[in-house]
Amino acid sequence: MFLTTAHVRKKETVAQNCFTLSLHEEKIASHCTPGQFVHVRLSAGYDPFLRRPFSIAAADPAEGVFRLLIQVVGEGTRLLQRIQEGQTLDCLGPLGSGFIPGEAPYFLVAGGIGAAPLIFLAQALSKQNQPVRYYYGTASAAERVSLHAWLPTAIEQIDATEDGSKGFSGRVTAAVNRDILQGKKPGQIMACGPQAMLQELVRLNAAWKVPMQFSLEERMACGTGACQGCAVEIAEETGATNFLRVCREGPVFEAHKVVEFHANASN
Repeated sequence: MFLTTAHVRKKETVAQNCFTLSLHEEKIASHCTPGQFVHVRLSAGYDPFLRRPFSIAAADPAEGVFRLLIQVVGEGTRLLQRIQEGQTLDCLGPLGSGFIPGEAPYFLVAGGIGAAPLIFLAQALSKQNQPVRYYYGTASAAERVSLHAWLPTAIEQIDATEDGSKGFSGRVTAAVNRDILQGKKPGQIMACGPQAMLQELVRLNAAWKVPMQFSLEERMACGTGACQGCAVEIAEETGATNFLRVCREGPVFEAHKVVEFHANASN
């Protein structure tokens, strides 16, 4: 973990209310792994007081550059949207624990801005010549980021939009279910997205019975585990439960251990 200054090499609008930042900071770019994040200070003053967490979407250690994919959803991200190329950002990272490779083939399931950590994961798995299918769901084509410049050509991408304006018509979880029912069985599912999407994956997995890892999205204050404000209830192998910090022990957890999803699935 480093507290450092990153220089904005490039800023680009890539979709409705969505932009990317390419940041030059050699230590973070060299040490980050898929699923980790950076905690970014948004202003020199105290408004907003708290940093904001952003998943690392790509990293090039040779160039000393890492990339963020950011959706504008509140005052903090609106402030960040004003930054210009050549300026700097105060960054803390890389933080958290990332994805742990399992059994191939891999199905990566992204909902909205949840695409970010899975882009980084897809790149890493492709370098290992692992078979990957990347499912990317958004409400409409206008909200969709073109991933062709991000994903290696060997990776098969399946788009899904809820309004049917691009790719599969319906939720991304339905596209995954369609393919599994047609015989395309994954060895591992890695997912990041809205809570409802993750909950639906848990429900469907009662039939699939596939190992799954989720990158959870939680509000964070410190980003280092000190405040314990982002804790989630996790089931231990013994049957007991414990509260673990999304920013420290996560954000990636084995899906079957996240108590909230299974409690809701049984209601």
